[in-house]
Amino acid sequence: MSPSGRVKNDTEDEHTSLVMHTTAQSAPSCNAELRAWYSYDWASSVFPALGIALFIPLFMLELTRQAAGCGDDRDPCDKFLSVGPFKLRPASVFLNSLSLSVFVQTITFITAGALADYGILRNTLLSFFAVIGSVACMCFVFVVSPDSWWVAALLLLVSNVSSGLCSVFYNSFLPLLVRFHPKLQQFRASNSSTFKDPTTQLENDTQYARVHEQMSDHISKTGSTAGFSASFILLVASVVLISLDSSMDGLRTVLFLTGLWWCVFSRWSAWRLKRRPGPPLPQGKRYLSIGWVKAYRTFAEAKQLPNTMKYLLSYFLFSDAISTLSHVAIVFGVEELKMTTQGLILLAVEVPLLAVVGNFLFVHLQNKWGVRPITMLKRHLWFLSLIPCYAFMGLFLPFGLVYPFEIYILGLIYGLNLGSSLSYARTVYADLIPHGHEAQFFSLYAITDRGSSWIGPLICSVIFDLTNSMRMGMSFLLFSFFAAIWLLNRVDVEEGRLHAQAYTVVEVERSNAVNVVELSLSQSRTWLAENSRSTQ
Repeated sequence: MSPSGRVKNDTEDEHTSLVMHTTAQSAPSCNAELRAWYSYDWASSVFPALGIALFIPLFMLELTRQAAGCGDDRDPCDKFLSVGPFKLRPASVFLNSLSLSVFVQTITFITAGALADYGILRNTLLSFFAVIGSVACMCFVFVVSPDSWWVAALLLLVSNVSSGLCSVFYNSFLPLLVRFHPKLQQFRASNSSTFKDPTTQLENDTQYARVHEQMSDHISKTGSTAGFSASFILLVASVVLISLDSSMDGLRTVLFLTGLWWCVFSRWSAWRLKRRPGPPLPQGKRYLSIGWVKAYRTFAEAKQLPNTMKYLLSYFLFSDAISTLSHVAIVFGVEELKMTTQGLILLAVEVPLLAVVGNFLFVHLQNKWGVRPITMLKRHLWFLSLIPCYAFMGLFLPFGLVYPFEIYILGLIYGLNLGSSLSYARTVYADLIPHGHEAQFFSLYAITDRGSSWIGPLICSVIFDLTNSMRMGMSFLLFSFFAAIWLLNRVDVEEGRLHAQAYTVVEVERSNAVNVVELSLSQSRTWLAENSRSTQ
């Protein structure tokens, strides 16, 4: 990496970014670009919130029950579908298809992180996979025959993998938008002289970190609020459509509209986001392999970032538990509580509405209490752990999610904590990653997020196939929450930030050393060639 390819800063190395390789990338974040970033959350959040969490499981549950010959009612079905050498209950087909799609995400995320780190592909690939995923979602409208349940599973695979890849490129913009925000640039400029004074350096570093954290939290929460607001609006429209046609045709129409929403609104976001290119691909490296090499090196050098790795392990557990709660809720409502489609849609209306309320509520509470984002995240996880705990109690007590009305009470807890917990999780992680490696580390973040989400549905599916009860699977989710909280208590954000800065310095020195060696070799080859010609 050439020194002339980076934008130098007068402040400490901790404020120097490896991603400032061009004038375009270091341009200040403007309101139009921030609105474009928010608008992608508005466009894409409808798919995981409505497609994956509600309408695709409802559609596949009904389709597979018909394929197995279970009839149209919600009575217990002891029939199985043959999937290769396996025999699965109809309700398990969706959970296993979901697990497979997220496992494929795990494989592709590492490659995608490198593709976003280098060159100008970040915007292009965000747009490309948004089109692929949204079109796959719209294609559910063509799945008519129950014997075509495998086509629905394939569309779930394509659309969910594309959605996950989009999240890698989308999330990689967040650290850049924060770092080049005018307020942070103004702070650095106004304190550039005092940063040189050792007596005030530590104080200014702390102030900068606080301003950076507040800005990251604000941008992240605004994006999440836009996403949940869009989900609620489309969900209300879907309720109207389902009330007019509660058959499978109504579900097909809603899935088509979900994909169309994602496709149309993501176009504007892709056009308005600035191209903030990374460095050119290193000589001799390949796009499809460099991500795996970097990921291996990242894990091999994990001891340099112990707090980041502990946080990722915690996130691996609680992100899986949170997403599995959403996926299992639909199956639980159908299999355990015998709820109607309209009743489950009412639950789905409740969750995104309360998620928006929760975003504003917990920002107010955080400001009132004066606590850090990681503290708020821990409190969210304690609240969310009450849901599987209460459902598990139904095995021994006359209450504990044994009546349909109870699921709406738990939906209140889930909705209020859902959006805010995801925002705080993203904010904390953004403070723990090295500058210049945002896409690479957010690729790992995506692996632990959706990449870990194949475990929960798979385990719950196995438990359901063995016991014919979704309630037993709640014990696994309860363990996941408790283990995640235990790990979070051992994460030191301030120390983690210092480790990330040290990682960046090591990478700079390593890159400079490689450049010196390459220059020396080039000069040696030139000298040998000239000497050979003069000898001749």
